Amino acid sequence: MSRNKILHPVIIVAILMLLAITPTVHGQSSGTVTIQLGSDTGRSIGLLSEIPQGWSGDASTEVLPFGNYIGPISGNNIQTRTYLWFPLSSIPSNATLTSASLEVYVNEWPFAGSADLGVYRVVESWNESLSWASRPTADNSLLASTIISSAEGWVSWNVTSLLQSWRGGTDNFGLMLGSAPAPDNMAGNGWAAAAVGRTASDTSHAPRLVVSYSLSSPTPVPWAGPADIPEPGSVLLLAGGLAAMAGYIRLKRR
Repeated sequence: MSRNKILHPVIIVAILMLLAITPTVHGQSSGTVTIQLGSDTGRSIGLLSEIPQGWSGDASTEVLPFGNYIGPISGNNIQTRTYLWFPLSSIPSNATLTSASLEVYVNEWPFAGSADLGVYRVVESWNESLSWASRPTADNSLLASTIISSAEGWVSWNVTSLLQSWRGGTDNFGLMLGSAPAPDNMAGNGWAAAAVGRTASDTSHAPRLVVSYSLSSPTPVPWAGPADIPEPGSVLLLAGGLAAMAGYIRLKRR
């Protein structure tokens, strides 16, 4: 067999080897997940410091009251708190969070007005069997605030830092909505609003978290040197090429 006849399969195998040892590096991809509360998802409850007219108690999973106002019967200053808990299992475990927003839908305005409403981190476990007297403890450090006005629709808060802390190992006990810049602040006194809770008839307006994230994903790049190690599939490709070359040479020698 001539030298030129052997050279052809050798060139083929060399090309296969170059393909086989092409390594991979990590690129970035992104995604967004919306976690919305519902009849069987998460927890939400609104509390008032006094039972309002027409209510059977001081707590509701259907209506989330906001604001501070004077009780029309008692004449007392009435405060409100809303507690929300979202499951985070739908966020990929290897995701890096880039942004997160809390969104609630305001649809009722018993008293006209506007005021700041803040987000605070809850620091102990709780369930929906709450009353004003048994409400869970929250960290009074304001995380985010937004102005609630008399326009019906979605309102949102930037809660990226809170979600990142939960992903970093801080216990997820949920969050609380209350007056800002401090929960007991009576700024905006005389106004009240109501948002949709998780057990309301229109679940499409239930509270939600919108979370954006980035993910590492493999991306092929040209071979950089002998230090790169082929993946198992590439090794099989190389072995097949060598076997083909050996068979070709034996056939020509007959």
